[in-house]
Amino acid sequence: MIVVGRQLSATAMRIEIARLMQDRREMITQANGEQIMVSAPSTFDLMPISGFSDFDEMFAAFDAKLTGAI
Repeated sequence: MIVVGRQLSATAMRIEIARLMQDRREMITQANGEQIMVSAPSTFDLMPISGFSDFDEMFAAFDAKLTGAI
């Protein structure tokens, strides 16, 4: 989860975040003495912070999306 303060539209914010995340999908790491490539897609969603009364409520909203409760 990231919190960013920008005076951009939701569409412009999605484009900016997608651009920043596009090159971070593959990584080479060591496991049991061998190199392996880890590739994982990155996804994101935007939620206006003004819709939450405090951090706990905001965090619970993200957690519910991750666990499929919404």
